[in-house]
Amino acid sequence: MTDMTSIKPGRWDVTRRGFIRAAGAVLVTACGNERATAEQAAAYTPEGFGAKGDGRTNDTAAFQALSAAINARSGGTVMLRKGAVYIVGGSKPADPKRSGGYTFTPADILRFTDCRNAVVVHGNGATLRAVDGYRFGTFSSDGAPTRNALPYYGPQIAAGYSAMIFVEGCSGSVLIENLELDGNVGRARIGGPWGDAGYQLPGSGLQFRNNSGRWRVVNVRAHHHPLDGIHVNDPGDATTPPSGSGTEGCDFDQNGRQGLSLVGGVGHIFRTSKFRRTRRDGVPVQSAPGAGVDLEAEGGRVVRDIRFERCEMSDNVGVAFLHGGGPVSNITVVDSLLLGTTTWSYYSSGAKSVRFVRTRIVGAVVNLIGGEQGEVFEDCLLTNDPAEAPRGQTPFSPSGFIIQDAVRGVRFIRGEIRNGQPVSSRNGNLDQMTLEGTTIRATAGSLIVYGRCSKGCRFVEDGGTIGGLPGGADGKVTIGQAEDGWSLVRRGRTTRFPATVRR
Repeated sequence: MTDMTSIKPGRWDVTRRGFIRAAGAVLVTACGNERATAEQAAAYTPEGFGAKGDGRTNDTAAFQALSAAINARSGGTVMLRKGAVYIVGGSKPADPKRSGGYTFTPADILRFTDCRNAVVVHGNGATLRAVDGYRFGTFSSDGAPTRNALPYYGPQIAAGYSAMIFVEGCSGSVLIENLELDGNVGRARIGGPWGDAGYQLPGSGLQFRNNSGRWRVVNVRAHHHPLDGIHVNDPGDATTPPSGSGTEGCDFDQNGRQGLSLVGGVGHIFRTSKFRRTRRDGVPVQSAPGAGVDLEAEGGRVVRDIRFERCEMSDNVGVAFLHGGGPVSNITVVDSLLLGTTTWSYYSSGAKSVRFVRTRIVGAVVNLIGGEQGEVFEDCLLTNDPAEAPRGQTPFSPSGFIIQDAVRGVRFIRGEIRNGQPVSSRNGNLDQMTLEGTTIRATAGSLIVYGRCSKGCRFVEDGGTIGGLPGGADGKVTIGQAEDGWSLVRRGRTTRFPATVRR
């Protein structure tokens, strides 16, 4: 396999090679306007710039030349060959005069910068795969791995590619579709860690930065990248309008740090996408936090008005859905699955106005903030029941708790809270939550409820027991409170009770 050190970018007449006239072609799809505008102008193939797409030859130089052609026209269309496997990236020794701390510099592959017109990448089922043996981590100039105690921000760093597709500063629309991005990190040469927690070096499947135009990623699988499946750092302040950018039908699987890192942006929408198995099987680099999704505003930016629809965040080494810090607000998760197996399914560091709707949350949640801008769970299932996890997996539930450190003002509207694991300290920890027409079900263990119930809550003992019921219906001191009538199902028999407090 060709190493990057032997590749010399050629000179290309971008007005001839790789250029296909799309004479009046109009594709009518869900993103028809984006496609048609670009395709009527121009379409390029990597083969036109010398790529082989044979799964052996390193095609990086061809993709760099293709990117230059697109950028020169401030937009255009890329057509990859159906089923082709393009080998990209590598470890090229850095120029000592312009090293920027690198001993081996990361390669740009598809990089679109400041495009005012539409950019479209038709993957046609092709694969971009990182070359075997690229270096990632800290290395001396002779190529030997080095080791430094963390945190370490010094020189002698190496990476194989900046991002397989990097979109920066584009005001025109961008569409990337039907493509596999394989980071191949299992065959990389791994050096020492760099940063504060693991390997915080370039190496994502997709990266978006400072784009004012709407971008969409559709039916793309990005896996085994040493950093993130997708990294987003778009404009985000008090005046930024909703972008409408996001993903649909994508799978971000088995990456080194995150499935999705969103550190800046307003109005992004993620539909039918999976963010899963971060740092799982075959990922030799491990960087914190290892989440499925991490919303963490940085650099003075905000993350606001973000929506997830029919998404899956599951079986990550870290948190399934994490707010890692910074100003994050107005987050909505609809018809989705959050599954925490080795740690929390949801962890907040103070995100405001987070709403879950018709979502299965399997595994314990923690750090809920409550209050007027606290979390709201509407028509959701919140459970630690192993029956809700994939076969062979057990939801994370320390001491059998589903909700750790529940906070006054967290609202659970309808839906169900189901305890499916033994609770070692007889404390379900629903303390001070507001339960509105919610079903509380115990299929294992002994659950004690402290919450304030309204709108006809229902308590079901289905293999487990429930204590601390409103009005002391279990024969003990009144702990829970009910503002409306409520019911208890015990040993198959339903008993209805009146309200125990006045409004």
